Amino acid sequence: MKSKLEKVKENLKKLIEINPKGNFKIGRCLTLKEIELFEFNHKIKLPEEYIDFVTNVGCFGFGPNEGLLPLNQYNDLRHRILENDLQKEFPFTEKKEDDELYHFEYDSLLNGVILISDCGCGDFEILIVNGEEYGNVWGDYRVSCNGMMPLTNIKNEKLSFLDWYNQFLEKQIDYYKKYDPKKIENILTEIETNRRLIKPKHSFSVMNFFSKILK
Repeated sequence: MKSKLEKVKENLKKLIEINPKGNFKIGRCLTLKEIELFEFNHKIKLPEEYIDFVTNVGCFGFGPNEGLLPLNQYNDLRHRILENDLQKEFPFTEKKEDDELYHFEYDSLLNGVILISDCGCGDFEILIVNGEEYGNVWGDYRVSCNGMMPLTNIKNEKLSFLDWYNQFLEKQIDYYKKYDPKKIENILTEIETNRRLIKPKHSFSVMNFFSKILK
């Protein structure tokens, strides 16, 4: 049976083969010394799956949402730095609705976690590095009023780091297998033709607009 890490590498290779023009860049790998220094400074032990990934595949770049965040940005909310404590345990083991979280101080609910992916608009996906949920990936969707929850697969099983990344890769592979650039080009050509017939004086190129997006 293939290891989860081997499956990640295989899926990345498959994705590149399906869409060779895609931007699937992943930043450099971390060294074990860099990992050990982070763990020493924060007095924690990072999950083995995360260590395997960042030391064998890469530490930032292509990934879920807006991409995989580097370890040195584990507490960077973009607009400010989190005041969370990795030595304290993450407090939950099951989903919490937004109205259950109002009385908690914001940063305290990110104790024992590192940020691994920016979902945009203030939401993040996080890796638990201290607590009962150690090694699992959660969603912190409080800014969009969707609470906090463990991420799961279609069987409702909680996702570890490599499960989370592999699920993302499999969805990407499925998308690009169905993606037919010629069919899309034909649809856009028809839209452009009809648009010019209806409003010839108000011209902007639908083809040019979408070709930039689809590159």
